[in-house]
Amino acid sequence: MSHFRRSRPAFTLVELLVVIAIIGILIALLLPAVQAAREAARRSQCMNNIKQIGLGLHNYHDTTKSFPPSLMGYGGSAGCLGAAPSNNCSDTSYMIWSGLILPFVEQAPLYNSLTPKGVGMWLPTVSATNWALLCDARIAAYQCPSAPEIGIRFSDGRIPPGIAAPTPTTRYHSNYNVSVSGLAGCTMCPLPATYPAGWNLDWWEQHFDDGGPTDVRYDGAFMTGGNNATPIALNFSNMIDGTSNTIFAGEVCQVSYNTSTNNYIYIGGYNAQDQYGRWSSTTGIQMNSPDTGQRGWSCFRSYHPGGAQFLLGDASGRFISENIDRITYAYLGTRAGRESVSVP
Repeated sequence: MSHFRRSRPAFTLVELLVVIAIIGILIALLLPAVQAAREAARRSQCMNNIKQIGLGLHNYHDTTKSFPPSLMGYGGSAGCLGAAPSNNCSDTSYMIWSGLILPFVEQAPLYNSLTPKGVGMWLPTVSATNWALLCDARIAAYQCPSAPEIGIRFSDGRIPPGIAAPTPTTRYHSNYNVSVSGLAGCTMCPLPATYPAGWNLDWWEQHFDDGGPTDVRYDGAFMTGGNNATPIALNFSNMIDGTSNTIFAGEVCQVSYNTSTNNYIYIGGYNAQDQYGRWSSTTGIQMNSPDTGQRGWSCFRSYHPGGAQFLLGDASGRFISENIDRITYAYLGTRAGRESVSVP
Protein backbone atom coordinates (compact mmCIF):
# COMPACT_ATOMS: atom_id res chain seq x y z
CA MET A 1 0.00 0.00 0.00
CA SER A 2 1.52 3.27 -1.02
CA HIS A 3 1.51 6.32 1.25
CA PHE A 4 1.71 9.77 -0.22
CA ARG A 5 2.87 12.73 1.95
CA ARG A 6 1.05 15.90 1.03
CA SER A 7 3.58 18.76 0.89
CA ARG A 8 2.65 22.08 2.53
CA PRO A 9 2.65 24.84 -0.02
CA ALA A 10 5.16 27.70 0.67
CA PHE A 11 4.35 31.41 0.69
CA THR A 12 4.34 32.97 -2.69
CA LEU A 13 6.33 36.13 -3.31
CA VAL A 14 3.14 38.18 -3.46
CA GLU A 15 1.93 36.83 -0.10
CA LEU A 16 5.30 37.59 1.48
CA LEU A 17 5.22 41.15 0.20
CA VAL A 18 1.69 41.61 1.54
CA VAL A 19 2.76 40.41 5.01
CA ILE A 20 5.76 42.75 4.98
CA ALA A 21 3.53 45.65 3.93
CA ILE A 22 1.07 44.93 6.74
CA ILE A 23 3.88 44.79 9.30
CA GLY A 24 5.22 48.10 7.96
CA ILE A 25 1.80 49.73 8.28
CA LEU A 26 1.43 48.48 11.86
CA ILE A 27 4.87 49.86 12.78
CA ALA A 28 4.04 53.18 11.13
CA LEU A 29 0.84 53.37 13.18
CA LEU A 30 2.53 52.33 16.42
CA LEU A 31 5.69 54.47 16.23
CA PRO A 32 3.97 57.88 16.61
CA ALA A 33 2.09 56.53 19.63
CA VAL A 34 5.36 55.38 21.21
CA GLN A 35 7.01 58.72 20.46
CA ALA A 36 4.03 60.60 21.86
CA ALA A 37 4.18 58.52 25.05
CA ARG A 38 7.89 59.24 25.42
CA GLU A 39 7.35 62.96 24.86
CA ALA A 40 4.54 62.94 27.43
CA ALA A 41 6.93 61.38 29.95
CA ARG A 42 9.62 63.95 29.14
CA ARG A 43 7.12 66.78 29.41
CA SER A 44 5.97 65.47 32.78
CA GLN A 45 9.58 65.36 34.02
CA CYS A 46 10.12 68.89 32.75
CA MET A 47 7.08 70.06 34.69
CA ASN A 48 8.46 68.36 37.79
CA ASN A 49 11.66 70.37 37.26
CA ILE A 50 9.64 73.58 36.97
CA LYS A 51 7.83 72.84 40.23
CA GLN A 52 11.07 71.92 42.01
CA ILE A 53 12.56 75.24 40.95
CA GLY A 54 9.43 76.96 42.23
CA LEU A 55 9.73 75.31 45.63
CA GLY A 56 13.41 76.24 45.71
CA LEU A 57 12.60 79.88 45.02
CA HIS A 58 9.90 79.94 47.71
CA ASN A 59 12.18 78.28 50.27
CA TYR A 60 14.90 80.80 49.41
CA HIS A 61 12.37 83.58 50.02
CA ASP A 62 11.36 82.04 53.36
CA THR A 63 15.01 82.06 54.44
CA THR A 64 16.21 85.42 53.06
CA LYS A 65 12.88 87.30 52.92
CA SER A 66 13.39 87.99 49.21
CA PHE A 67 13.75 86.16 45.94
CA PRO A 68 17.26 85.82 44.53
CA PRO A 69 18.43 88.39 42.00
CA SER A 70 18.77 87.00 38.50
CA LEU A 71 22.52 87.71 38.79
CA MET A 72 24.79 88.61 41.70
CA GLY A 73 28.46 89.47 41.47
CA TYR A 74 31.18 88.78 44.00
CA GLY A 75 32.72 91.48 46.17
CA GLY A 76 32.53 95.21 45.56
CA SER A 77 32.41 95.28 41.79
CA ALA A 78 31.08 98.69 40.78
CA GLY A 79 29.93 97.10 37.55
CA CYS A 80 27.33 95.13 39.50
CA LEU A 81 26.04 98.05 41.53
CA GLY A 82 26.36 101.24 39.52
CA ALA A 83 23.35 103.29 38.47
CA ALA A 84 24.20 102.95 34.79
CA PRO A 85 26.97 100.38 34.44
CA SER A 86 28.47 99.34 31.16
CA ASN A 87 29.11 95.61 30.79
CA ASN A 88 27.54 94.79 34.11
CA CYS A 89 29.66 92.46 36.29
CA SER A 90 32.49 92.32 33.76
CA ASP A 91 35.82 90.87 34.86
CA THR A 92 34.42 89.35 38.01
CA SER A 93 32.90 86.04 39.04
CA TYR A 94 29.16 85.89 39.43
CA MET A 95 26.42 83.52 40.49
CA ILE A 96 22.96 83.53 38.95
CA TRP A 97 19.62 82.73 40.53
CA SER A 98 19.91 78.99 39.93
CA GLY A 99 23.21 78.89 41.81
CA LEU A 100 21.81 80.85 44.72
CA ILE A 101 18.95 78.37 45.26
CA LEU A 102 21.15 75.26 45.10
CA PRO A 103 20.71 74.51 48.84
CA PHE A 104 16.93 74.55 48.29
CA VAL A 105 16.90 72.11 45.36
CA GLU A 106 18.83 69.36 47.15
CA GLN A 107 22.24 70.60 45.98
CA ALA A 108 23.64 71.92 49.27
CA PRO A 109 26.97 70.00 49.01
CA LEU A 110 27.68 71.58 45.62
CA TYR A 111 26.73 75.04 46.90
CA ASN A 112 28.95 74.67 49.97
CA SER A 113 31.84 73.58 47.77
CA LEU A 114 31.39 76.58 45.47
CA THR A 115 31.03 79.06 48.32
CA PRO A 116 33.86 78.37 50.77
CA LYS A 117 33.78 79.90 54.23
CA GLY A 118 30.17 80.96 53.75
CA VAL A 119 30.98 84.11 51.79
CA GLY A 120 27.97 83.52 49.56
CA MET A 121 30.03 83.57 46.39
CA TRP A 122 33.32 82.26 45.11
CA LEU A 123 36.67 83.38 46.38
CA PRO A 124 37.80 86.78 45.06
CA THR A 125 40.18 84.89 42.79
CA VAL A 126 38.28 82.00 41.24
CA SER A 127 40.16 78.81 42.08
CA ALA A 128 40.79 76.02 39.62
CA THR A 129 39.01 73.65 42.00
CA ASN A 130 35.84 75.74 42.12
CA TRP A 131 35.89 76.26 38.39
CA ALA A 132 36.19 72.51 37.79
CA LEU A 133 33.23 71.90 40.13
CA LEU A 134 31.20 74.45 38.22
CA CYS A 135 32.08 73.02 34.82
CA ASP A 136 31.51 69.38 35.77
CA ALA A 137 28.20 69.96 37.57
CA ARG A 138 25.20 68.64 35.69
CA ILE A 139 21.92 69.04 37.54
CA ALA A 140 18.93 67.15 36.16
CA ALA A 141 16.45 69.60 37.70
CA TYR A 142 17.91 72.39 35.54
CA GLN A 143 17.68 70.53 32.23
CA CYS A 144 14.62 69.63 30.17
CA PRO A 145 14.81 65.99 29.01
CA SER A 146 13.30 66.96 25.65
CA ALA A 147 16.22 69.27 24.81
CA PRO A 148 18.78 67.38 22.69
CA GLU A 149 21.71 69.50 23.87
CA ILE A 150 21.54 68.60 27.56
CA GLY A 151 24.53 66.26 27.38
CA ILE A 152 26.74 68.71 25.49
CA ARG A 153 29.34 70.92 27.15
CA PHE A 154 29.68 74.45 25.81
CA SER A 155 32.29 77.18 26.00
CA ASP A 156 31.63 80.91 25.87
CA GLY A 157 35.30 81.87 25.91
CA ARG A 158 35.04 83.60 29.29
CA ILE A 159 37.48 81.82 31.54
CA PRO A 160 38.87 83.34 34.77
CA PRO A 161 42.52 84.44 34.69
CA GLY A 162 44.92 81.68 35.66
CA ILE A 163 42.53 78.87 34.75
CA ALA A 164 44.15 76.61 32.17
CA ALA A 165 44.38 72.96 31.14
CA PRO A 166 43.84 70.41 32.52
CA THR A 167 41.09 72.39 34.29
CA PRO A 168 37.85 72.16 32.23
CA THR A 169 36.99 75.14 30.06
CA THR A 170 33.56 73.92 28.93
CA ARG A 171 30.40 73.39 30.96
CA TYR A 172 26.80 72.25 30.76
CA HIS A 173 23.92 74.68 30.56
CA SER A 174 20.37 75.18 31.78
CA ASN A 175 16.98 74.98 30.09
CA TYR A 176 15.21 77.35 32.48
CA ASN A 177 15.42 81.15 32.80
CA VAL A 178 13.76 83.55 35.22
CA SER A 179 11.60 86.38 33.92
CA VAL A 180 13.02 89.87 34.43
CA SER A 181 10.68 91.74 32.10
CA GLY A 182 7.21 91.58 30.65
CA LEU A 183 7.26 94.46 28.18
CA ALA A 184 10.84 94.62 26.92
CA GLY A 185 10.79 93.47 23.33
CA CYS A 186 7.01 93.82 22.85
CA THR A 187 6.83 96.17 19.88
CA MET A 188 3.03 95.97 19.77
CA CYS A 189 2.48 96.80 23.47
CA PRO A 190 1.51 100.33 24.59
CA LEU A 191 4.63 102.24 25.59
CA PRO A 192 4.61 103.09 29.33
CA ALA A 193 5.28 106.71 30.18
CA THR A 194 8.11 105.59 32.45
CA TYR A 195 10.23 104.39 29.51
CA PRO A 196 12.94 106.99 28.76
CA ALA A 197 12.87 108.68 25.38
CA GLY A 198 14.73 106.68 22.79
CA TRP A 199 14.42 103.42 24.71
CA ASN A 200 11.74 101.73 22.70
CA LEU A 201 10.27 98.43 23.76
CA ASP A 202 12.44 96.49 21.33
CA TRP A 203 15.68 97.63 23.00
CA TRP A 204 16.29 94.27 24.65
CA GLU A 205 18.31 93.04 21.68
CA GLN A 206 21.58 94.40 23.05
CA HIS A 207 22.97 95.89 26.25
CA PHE A 208 19.97 95.41 28.48
CA ASP A 209 22.30 96.21 31.37
CA ASP A 210 23.21 99.69 30.16
CA GLY A 211 20.34 101.22 32.09
CA GLY A 212 21.53 99.77 35.38
CA PRO A 213 19.74 97.61 37.94
CA THR A 214 17.01 100.26 38.39
CA ASP A 215 16.16 100.22 34.67
CA VAL A 216 12.37 100.53 34.27
CA ARG A 217 12.43 97.66 31.79
CA TYR A 218 13.05 95.32 34.74
CA ASP A 219 9.32 95.11 35.33
CA GLY A 220 9.32 91.33 35.86
CA ALA A 221 9.50 89.17 38.96
CA PHE A 222 13.31 89.29 39.20
CA MET A 223 15.84 92.09 39.33
CA THR A 224 19.48 91.85 38.39
CA GLY A 225 22.80 93.17 39.64
CA GLY A 226 24.18 93.79 43.09
CA ASN A 227 26.75 91.74 44.93
CA ASN A 228 26.91 89.42 47.89
CA ALA A 229 27.04 92.43 50.23
CA THR A 230 24.19 94.35 48.61
CA PRO A 231 21.93 92.11 46.52
CA ILE A 232 19.20 93.71 44.44
CA ALA A 233 16.12 91.56 44.83
CA LEU A 234 12.34 91.57 45.19
CA ASN A 235 9.88 89.87 47.53
CA PHE A 236 6.21 88.93 47.62
CA SER A 237 5.16 92.48 48.50
CA ASN A 238 6.40 93.61 45.08
CA MET A 239 4.11 91.20 43.21
CA ILE A 240 1.18 93.59 42.91
CA ASP A 241 -0.38 91.67 40.01
CA GLY A 242 -0.66 88.52 42.13
CA THR A 243 1.62 85.52 42.16
CA SER A 244 -0.88 83.29 40.31
CA ASN A 245 -0.94 85.77 37.42
CA THR A 246 2.78 86.47 37.17
CA ILE A 247 5.29 84.36 35.25
CA PHE A 248 8.41 83.73 37.32
CA ALA A 249 10.38 81.41 35.04
CA GLY A 250 10.09 79.27 31.95
CA GLU A 251 11.83 77.04 29.48
CA VAL A 252 14.68 78.09 27.19
CA CYS A 253 16.64 76.23 24.54
CA GLN A 254 18.71 76.94 21.47
CA VAL A 255 17.27 77.18 17.96
CA SER A 256 20.59 75.77 16.80
CA TYR A 257 23.53 74.82 18.92
CA ASN A 258 27.15 73.77 18.80
CA THR A 259 30.03 73.71 21.23
CA SER A 260 31.47 77.07 20.18
CA THR A 261 28.45 79.37 20.65
CA ASN A 262 27.19 81.23 23.70
CA ASN A 263 24.51 79.27 25.52
CA TYR A 264 22.38 79.46 28.60
CA ILE A 265 24.35 79.53 31.85
CA TYR A 266 23.44 77.71 34.99
CA ILE A 267 24.92 78.26 38.43
CA GLY A 268 27.33 81.01 37.38
CA GLY A 269 30.43 82.01 35.49
CA TYR A 270 32.97 84.73 34.91
CA ASN A 271 32.65 88.10 33.15
CA ALA A 272 28.88 88.39 32.67
CA GLN A 273 29.09 91.48 30.47
CA ASP A 274 25.79 92.18 28.70
CA GLN A 275 24.57 88.72 27.79
CA TYR A 276 21.56 88.85 30.10
CA GLY A 277 19.48 86.62 27.86
CA ARG A 278 21.70 83.72 28.93
CA TRP A 279 20.07 83.44 32.37
CA SER A 280 16.96 85.65 32.21
CA SER A 281 14.18 86.21 29.70
CA THR A 282 11.30 88.51 28.79
CA THR A 283 7.73 87.65 27.83
CA GLY A 284 7.78 90.70 25.56
CA ILE A 285 9.56 88.70 22.87
CA GLN A 286 7.55 86.13 20.98
CA MET A 287 7.60 82.66 22.52
CA ASN A 288 9.60 80.17 20.43
CA SER A 289 11.11 83.00 18.38
CA PRO A 290 13.15 81.69 15.43
CA ASP A 291 15.78 84.39 16.01
CA THR A 292 19.21 82.91 16.76
CA GLY A 293 20.83 86.14 18.02
CA GLN A 294 20.59 87.94 21.36
CA ARG A 295 16.89 88.58 20.79
CA GLY A 296 16.35 84.86 20.31
CA TRP A 297 18.29 84.05 23.49
CA SER A 298 16.00 86.36 25.44
CA CYS A 299 12.70 84.66 24.62
CA PHE A 300 11.20 81.64 26.30
CA ARG A 301 11.45 78.63 24.02
CA SER A 302 10.78 74.92 24.30
CA TYR A 303 11.14 71.66 22.39
CA HIS A 304 7.68 70.61 23.55
CA PRO A 305 5.25 70.92 20.62
CA GLY A 306 2.89 73.88 20.63
CA GLY A 307 4.24 76.01 23.46
CA ALA A 308 6.39 76.01 26.58
CA GLN A 309 6.12 75.29 30.29
CA PHE A 310 6.22 78.12 32.81
CA LEU A 311 6.52 78.64 36.54
CA LEU A 312 4.05 81.03 38.13
CA GLY A 313 4.71 82.99 41.28
CA ASP A 314 2.60 80.68 43.41
CA ALA A 315 5.01 77.82 42.54
CA SER A 316 2.54 76.17 40.19
CA GLY A 317 3.49 75.08 36.69
CA ARG A 318 1.51 75.75 33.51
CA PHE A 319 1.90 74.87 29.85
CA ILE A 320 1.14 77.98 27.76
CA SER A 321 0.38 77.78 24.06
CA GLU A 322 2.70 79.57 21.66
CA ASN A 323 -0.47 81.00 20.07
CA ILE A 324 -1.34 83.06 23.15
CA ASP A 325 -2.20 86.68 22.44
CA ARG A 326 1.09 88.57 22.36
CA ILE A 327 -0.03 91.44 24.59
CA THR A 328 -1.61 89.08 27.14
CA TYR A 329 1.62 87.08 27.18
CA ALA A 330 3.67 90.24 27.75
CA TYR A 331 1.43 91.41 30.58
CA LEU A 332 1.78 88.04 32.35
CA GLY A 333 5.47 88.86 32.74
CA THR A 334 5.01 92.11 34.65
CA ARG A 335 4.86 92.08 38.44
CA ALA A 336 3.05 95.37 39.06
CA GLY A 337 1.57 96.53 35.76
CA ARG A 338 -1.99 96.20 37.11
CA GLU A 339 -3.13 94.75 33.79
CA SER A 340 -6.34 92.74 33.84
CA VAL A 341 -5.06 89.41 32.51
CA SER A 342 -4.89 85.84 33.73
CA VAL A 343 -3.09 82.70 32.61
CA PRO A 344 -5.17 80.97 29.91
